Amino acid sequence: MPEIIPPKIIPPQPDKKAEPPIASTSGTSETTKTSEPSEPAIDKPETSKPPKPIERISNVLKAPKPSNNEILATRTRREERLRKWATDHGEDPDKFIMITEKDVNLSREYRDRMMADAEVIEFARENKMDLNDLFYMTRRERLISEEIYLREFEDVGKPREYIYDDEEWQKNVSILQENGMLW
Repeated sequence: MPEIIPPKIIPPQPDKKAEPPIASTSGTSETTKTSEPSEPAIDKPETSKPPKPIERISNVLKAPKPSNNEILATRTRREERLRKWATDHGEDPDKFIMITEKDVNLSREYRDRMMADAEVIEFARENKMDLNDLFYMTRRERLISEEIYLREFEDVGKPREYIYDDEEWQKNVSILQENGMLW
């Protein structure tokens, strides 16, 4: 329900175009009036209106959207890379690259799980443990989650080469890459 704002009382304001009264020289005590006396103006009650939403910068500054052919070519290159990785690691490439609903749901936790996996590496080395026993995500889950994110960026017209967006994230991803857990 809109909020009712009480009326404002505005005192009479002199008319800027009106001339001040001039004394008559005709012998009468009447002065010449150039305008009608103004009465106080009362504003009508106003209702508060919700503020206009601020347009997002991304809507104002639109970068040229890549063509569907460019997006398709990029996805094809990534799919070929995933197939090669699967083949090189003894996986069935067709099963490896198939994105399921479970994969999409898992990708929502991707960043947190990746960070945790990167932090486990040093712990596993110090305690002479097998990394694969400690990881939260399989290699396939990591690679497919990354693919899902990259596709989402493409779908909204903002393709990216990498999904990593800050120093800590990039550092932990580098740790995973150095240990053969990513590309």
